[in-house]
Amino acid sequence: MTAAADLFEDHDVIQEMGTVTSAGPELTVETGRGSYRAEPAVSCLVEPVVGDRVLVATSARGDAFVLAILQRTSEVSPRLRVHGDLSISSTGRIAFAASEGVDIGTEGDVNVMGSRLNVNTREGHFIVDSLAYIGKLARIDTGKVKSVVGLLDQVVDRFSLKAKRSYRFVDEVDVTRADQVDIRAHGTVNVRGKNATMNAEELVKIDAKQIHLG
Repeated sequence: MTAAADLFEDHDVIQEMGTVTSAGPELTVETGRGSYRAEPAVSCLVEPVVGDRVLVATSARGDAFVLAILQRTSEVSPRLRVHGDLSISSTGRIAFAASEGVDIGTEGDVNVMGSRLNVNTREGHFIVDSLAYIGKLARIDTGKVKSVVGLLDQVVDRFSLKAKRSYRFVDEVDVTRADQVDIRAHGTVNVRGKNATMNAEELVKIDAKQIHLG
């Protein structure tokens, strides 16, 4: 006969109400029949605290289980607690809603998997020590972007930029190295500096209707 069968073999199980007198690693419940060292039943997901009115099941062998928390007189917020891993499954959708906020915290990994991810918020903040993005397409539609970066390295096969106006200000050195450089403008091209140097190994060509030097 199994241990469970031995526990309830005489059907001598009593359910009564009691009050939690101590909580933590050891749970003690005081009832009209005495004080019991109990443990929460697997179905009792809310963690009991001192002062809770609970439903207790006791057996002839002295085993006691807290089946449910009936009433909480303290202002301690309910806390769901299980031993080991917890899995929530539904054949439909699962929704989490709170009027003041939702917090997710873990010392391990947070994995989000799905066919599509939608995030809608008025304001967002991201603090990440290291970020890696791997994808086929990234599209950003926004009115304004401001970034402050200590070091930026980009490696791309092709880079295209189309803008109505473009401004770039460099305090120290601006270096461009390329196999070919092609600069074209429908209007005027101005190159100004305290000193200007142009060096070519083979040919320097200047072609215009008018050329003014000096």
